[in-house]
Amino acid sequence: MKKISVIMPFLKEGKEPLNTIISMNRTADPSSFEILAICDGEENYEHENEIRKIPNVKYFKNEEQLGPHLSTANGVYEAEAPVVLMIDGHMRFSSDNWVEKIYNIATNSPKTVWCTKSYVLTNEQEPFFLDPYKDIREVSTHYSIGSKIHFFDEKNGAMRGGGVFSLSWSSHSMTSSRDNIIDCVLGANYIGTTEWLKTIKSFDGLRGWGGCEQHISIKNWLLGGDCRGIPSVSIGHIFRKTPPYYTPSKYNLYNNLYTVYTLLPDELDITEKILKFMEEQPEFNNAMEIVEQNKNMISEHREHYMNLKVQSLKQFLSNNKIDFQHVWT
Repeated sequence: MKKISVIMPFLKEGKEPLNTIISMNRTADPSSFEILAICDGEENYEHENEIRKIPNVKYFKNEEQLGPHLSTANGVYEAEAPVVLMIDGHMRFSSDNWVEKIYNIATNSPKTVWCTKSYVLTNEQEPFFLDPYKDIREVSTHYSIGSKIHFFDEKNGAMRGGGVFSLSWSSHSMTSSRDNIIDCVLGANYIGTTEWLKTIKSFDGLRGWGGCEQHISIKNWLLGGDCRGIPSVSIGHIFRKTPPYYTPSKYNLYNNLYTVYTLLPDELDITEKILKFMEEQPEFNNAMEIVEQNKNMISEHREHYMNLKVQSLKQFLSNNKIDFQHVWT
């Protein structure tokens, strides 16, 4: 039986998706997991035939570019294993029994969204350090697990959503007394049971790139789950100065608007403050056009989430002592 479905969207990544698959299959039994490799609308991908020949890979190609978040959401509906691991197309793994650990941890807490210990790699490192046949723990010591989430972060300005729902890496140590609870997942390795991810619609509704971690984390807290880190599993993420493709910033802004309109329509005082703050961003009107284009889908998702919602954002922030800055002023 396949224990994990690994969903890996990619676009203009060169050999990196193949390297990621090699790293996964080298560090775990390939028969224990499937890989859903999703080429996001790229024509004539040079390594397609090589990837298709790998036994535990299912290869998909989007007819048009959907973006990594929607591609991942579509992959969740194709997953056959009981647990899903969602990754980027430029990752490295460790021989730390990651399949068994992820499977056991996720199935024992089916409404939790997880992320692993995320080691920092960069695409400027020598090939030796990015070799998919090496254990990433041998070449990097810089890691974090999840992040803190901030509301109205004026210091960062327009960074990651116009200063709304901005993130900062958590410290290396998470207190065991809180069962590895984190505010928000981060690091490009996100885990959940397949059934629960389908129920909460994972990244469905998001467009382009940006805001996915905030969306799925806030959503999971409000709908009766929580977010936690897995310190015993190490996955390396190659952080790039610039992505190999262009994503208009209006999509990042839209994704935050989608989060507000679908998860917070019953908390008007917070919604009004967020929208007023976002109105000052240059791409706000363009983002609102995308909202209008997707109004039927947004309405449908809003109704679905309101039927599942078990706590308010205020309760979530208060219970977890999250630094929400200017929400209350």
